[in-house]
Amino acid sequence: MEDLKEILLKFLNGNLSQREFKILKGFLVREIKKLSHKYNVELSESDVAHDFLIHITKRVYHFEELIKTDRFSVGYLKTSLRNFVIDIIRKKIEEQSIEEILEREEGKGFLERILSNPSKVIEYIELKEFAEKFNEIMEEEDVKILCYLYDKGYKCFWKDKTEAALYKHVSRNRNKVLEKLKELVRKLKVEEETFEEFIKKHLSEKCENLRSIYCKED
Repeated sequence: MEDLKEILLKFLNGNLSQREFKILKGFLVREIKKLSHKYNVELSESDVAHDFLIHITKRVYHFEELIKTDRFSVGYLKTSLRNFVIDIIRKKIEEQSIEEILEREEGKGFLERILSNPSKVIEYIELKEFAEKFNEIMEEEDVKILCYLYDKGYKCFWKDKTEAALYKHVSRNRNKVLEKLKELVRKLKVEEETFEEFIKKHLSEKCENLRSIYCKED
């Protein structure tokens, strides 16, 4: 959708035709439907698209600069929309949490409870998406090397290799594997806390599953 830049710029300048507005809103509605399905939440796609367009108008200068300096892309717009939708989901769950606390505790001390238990919704969504993408791009040997870098006790993955051979194998591949991981973190803009949670839960679980396969006693 190469003409989306031009359409968005016209929208920001307030001279968009009815046909072009339908193209822009239709694009947003389709993307919101995908996000709604992905995160398994019910959203009014049309309303969210409307709210997102209002959000864009509040950042006119930012988007105009991106377009004029050729730094705007459809991918950037999708990422902005994704972050906007995640924020809506987070607020919805926070509101549900408040209602549940009020019903359960009849309002007693609910503020303290909320302050001491901040919502983990964004982290959960990021963690789920990161784990899915990790599984898609990482081969088993990549995971084995990450496990070994995480804990040298996983050297039993390569029983047929001597210490020297294992050292060479890991040294030869570690940068490639770590770069794949870093690129995934950069692409999904994963927060440090989410990444640490992934290491503690998902990666360690994968490592233990591999241990049960490769580290059995003969």
